[in-house]
Amino acid sequence: MTDLPDERVPELRRLADEGVTSYKLFMAYPGVLLTDDATIFRALRKAGEYGTLVCMHAENGIVIDELVDIALAARHIEPKYHALTRPARLEGEGGHRALAIAEVARAPVYIVHLSCHDALTEPRRAQERGVMAHAETCLQYLLLDVSAYDEPGFDGAKYVTTSPQREKWNQDELWRGLRGRDIDVISSDHCPFNLREQKEIGRGDFSRVPNGGPGVENRMSLIYHHGVNAGRIDLNRFVELTSTAAARIFGMFPRKGTIAVGSDADIVIFDPEREVTISRDDPRTHHMNVDYSVYEGFHVRGYPETVLSRGRVMVDDGVYIGRPGDGRFIRRRPYGGAYVRRIFDVARLRHRQLLAHYLIREPAAVYHAEGDGVGGVPVALEEEVRIAQEFGVACFDASLPPRCGVVETQRLFLRDGAAAQEVEQGPALVGETLPAPRRRARPRRVAGRRGRARRAADPRSAPTRRRAGLFRCAAG
Repeated sequence: MTDLPDERVPELRRLADEGVTSYKLFMAYPGVLLTDDATIFRALRKAGEYGTLVCMHAENGIVIDELVDIALAARHIEPKYHALTRPARLEGEGGHRALAIAEVARAPVYIVHLSCHDALTEPRRAQERGVMAHAETCLQYLLLDVSAYDEPGFDGAKYVTTSPQREKWNQDELWRGLRGRDIDVISSDHCPFNLREQKEIGRGDFSRVPNGGPGVENRMSLIYHHGVNAGRIDLNRFVELTSTAAARIFGMFPRKGTIAVGSDADIVIFDPEREVTISRDDPRTHHMNVDYSVYEGFHVRGYPETVLSRGRVMVDDGVYIGRPGDGRFIRRRPYGGAYVRRIFDVARLRHRQLLAHYLIREPAAVYHAEGDGVGGVPVALEEEVRIAQEFGVACFDASLPPRCGVVETQRLFLRDGAAAQEVEQGPALVGETLPAPRRRARPRRVAGRRGRARRAADPRSAPTRRRAGLFRCAAG
């Protein structure tokens, strides 16, 4: 959607009645696809009324175009400048603006192909404010980084996608967001262009390289290998991120996204021990109609063998046996169930202090006896701790067994208004007892004008009051 004049607004209702309950808007590509903020607000407001969902490509496209012009004027024409002219901060700014408009419009919004920590913080904060915010990331942002653009010759153009590949440290932040349920879906953003004859249009001008790359065929195996095998996510979360969550958010559950009586028999038979090396030259791992693979040479353990769609075999031992016309249009239901389920999940976490740690993304040092470990969370039942761990809260307790030796990082958040500075404390084994932080001595209260000035200058005062109010509301 690029515009929405008043006479076309009723079309959104007709689309919803026909089962088309989501549409995409762009905050990038001025003069081609960019949608102005007024149109975004109008679309979001109507989406909230009609039970539909706006999928937002969030970037500051106007500033990006200025950066592209500056780079080209300086004769910076290589593919790597596609990434250097689309900084992470502008993706974060676009996400912030989209979520703020959705909050005012009281509508849900889905941020597509989120690629970096700057962008991840925005839906996280919006969710804490009660905004119906969803986000997806893509396989390339979890496994590739900006160094891919340095491949010799023009081969760096293979990795020109929007958003671009980011610095490698962002990958750990995205995996943490997946584990903590700040990100709902891992997609492929499959949009292939051949390197020869298509991407080559951009030789001599990186801004003309068609944006997009292949990825849908290898998505499941790569996520399983780098997620489940690496201990970053468990098997249930793998299924949720690749199937169930998308079906819930886009109104297809329970017809899609689950194996149950009455659901479509969409089933993948997956061999968790099969090892393959992905290559464009291997017909067993590359069926896509494109002349390269962005995951060339990636070795994985775990690979699909058989794929069924509505009970019919489409892929048998890696060989596609489907026929043209096998697909079906799915009339989707109005948006609603996915976000409600998230609220119910939070409601399951009844322990007030553990809920607080979940909301502000802090680790929790849990103790079972009153008075043990000043500053930790006293007296928490094992069931409450288990639920907190499901939500990504790092709970440290000697009385609970280590969970497969998974290494987490204890993180302290120093709140400074709306910003949070993260301080790495080093790796700690989940299940290992950590010394609780000592309670800081409360400063002596000073009366009068001097005391008011000191309290107003204390960065802990306002965030502390806000967090306390948030916890009271969330915990009921």
